[in-house]
This record gives sequence, C-alpha cells and structure tokens, in this order.
Amino acid sequence: GARVDVYAPAAHPGSLVAGSQATSGADHSASFGFFDGATPGASGAIRAALSGFDGTGAALSVSGGSGAYSVARNKAVSARIWPRTATLHRDSASLRVGYQLRDEAGRTNVHRSGLAVSLAYASSAGPAASVACSAPGETTGFGECSATVPPSWFSTSEAHSLDLTFTASYSSGGVVPAVSLPGAVGLAQAPVHPSLAAAGIRMVA
Repeated sequence: GARVDVYAPAAHPGSLVAGSQATSGADHSASFGFFDGATPGASGAIRAALSGFDGTGAALSVSGGSGAYSVARNKAVSARIWPRTATLHRDSASLRVGYQLRDEAGRTNVHRSGLAVSLAYASSAGPAASVACSAPGETTGFGECSATVPPSWFSTSEAHSLDLTFTASYSSGGVVPAVSLPGAVGLAQAPVHPSLAAAGIRMVA
C-alpha cells in the first residue's frame, strides 16, 4: 500500500522528530524540530511526498503540497546599557545611551513585536524625566536612547550627575529586568559670566 512521508528539503535545517503518522482518514502529520542551523526569523518550506507500491508491485512516488515554516524569535530577557557621553555641559547637553537586548539563549535577534523600550534619567540635584528609545536592530539587538537635558539642570555652584534606569517590556506580557547605572553621566558645573562694568576695549585714534 501507499505510505505518506512528510519531510523538510535538504536545503532546510528542520529534522523529523518522528515518522509521519495518520491522524484521521487520509490526513497525515509529522513533527519537526532541531532547527539549530537556522537563526530566529528564518523561514522555509516543508513538503509532503507519497510513496509505496501499486497493485502490480511497481514503485510509486508522488510529490505533494508544501507548507511554510518560520523559526520564532524569543523574547528578550536581559539587557545591558552604556552611556555614549561621559559628561554633559549646559551648551552641549545631548544625552545618548546605547543598549543591547538578548534572549534566554544569549541571542541578539530577539522578538520585537509589541516591545516598548524606555530610559529614565534623574539628576542628583532632584529633577527627573524619561524618554522612549529606538527599537533594537533586527539581528544585533542594538538600540539607542537619546534626550536633551534642560539648561536648568546645570548648577552654577557645583557639578551633578545623572542616574540612568533602562526598562523594556512586551505588550503581550514579559518584562526585561530593569538595568540601573547610578551616577553614570556627569553634569558639569555651568560657568558664570559676570557683567562687565565697562567696555573692555579702548580705541586710540
């Protein structure tokens, strides 16, 4: 009699977990796994083939339909962050912080759908704010958070610093543990320019 085999073509990384099985009537199914050679997000096709013998004993082999598969990306479970600028000044106050996400296997091509990433920053003098960050790269997991620190955060009497807290979460559930860097970025003391009592230039004709 005829036998149905379901397989992944040799060009694809899937392997049969067990042989094809009849599920009901003419329907057959098979489980695939061991996609170790495929990166998350990879996709391909799975095909079915019919083989067996006819009533005369002649071999039969018929290619059947195909179905698509894709290797799922796992959600991020960890993050690391680093400031791109060590010290900010009142006239150069662009805060830039890089980050990278990884899944539980340490891979950086994490699931990105429904992901919200943000950075909270607070001055040691009191003010605080937060900003949404760019989405991580599709394969690298790298992203950036950027903001402009207000001039009022810079003291004319002393230097301060910024505490950073990075958070990421999924709308479908799942939170990356927050990463905090106390005092990670310096806020330089703002200079004081005294008023001139008189013009500092003398012209002699």
